[in-house]
Amino acid sequence: MQKHKCDFCGKKFSKEQTLIVHSCIYKQRHFDKDKPEVLYAFTLYKKAIDPTGSKKVTYEKFTHNKLYTSFLKFSNWLRENKLYNANDYVDWLLKNSIIISNWNKESIYQQYIYQSLQNETVERSVERFVLLAQQWAEENNTQWQNIFQNSNTNWLCHKIQMGQISPWIYLGTDKGQMMLQRFNQEQLAIVINLIENLGNKLSNKIKKEDKTWINNLFT
Repeated sequence: MQKHKCDFCGKKFSKEQTLIVHSCIYKQRHFDKDKPEVLYAFTLYKKAIDPTGSKKVTYEKFTHNKLYTSFLKFSNWLRENKLYNANDYVDWLLKNSIIISNWNKESIYQQYIYQSLQNETVERSVERFVLLAQQWAEENNTQWQNIFQNSNTNWLCHKIQMGQISPWIYLGTDKGQMMLQRFNQEQLAIVINLIENLGNKLSNKIKKEDKTWINNLFT
């Protein structure tokens, strides 16, 4: 007679010792519940199935959901890439009904970036860049204005791809254009591709804007 039952997967055992040493994926997920990446994955799951927050969504239900692994992968992807706009990106994914298995694909994020950068103000772009530059400066024990000439170009190119450095910076300022001159052909091709996908609307806006104050800020 099987008297002992796993509280996580429901499997039954005749001996208590067998239950004690038993391991299943749901038991492991239960003990992982306090890990930062799992907590964030659970938050994303709740937002996806209950955007208004009106329902009681339990962690146990999450552990048994077939998309648990997909939410966890996306959580790790967000943490690894340190997206400045993670919440807005998640809202966009839900609004556009993007399937969860595609959430961590860079091609999907690029679609979001194209839309986001086109509508962003110059003030918001500059604010984000300065915050990024200050963080870089702290990590490298230097002045944040030195980011244009001293930072790693692969790192810069990636930040441009991920939307953290806006065209307002590398097209709209003297220092930003000098920064691009440090890029190799492959890196420049990535930037040019991004600009082309953004279209003429943003480029024309940048050309017409009085950028004196931005250039003064970066000197």
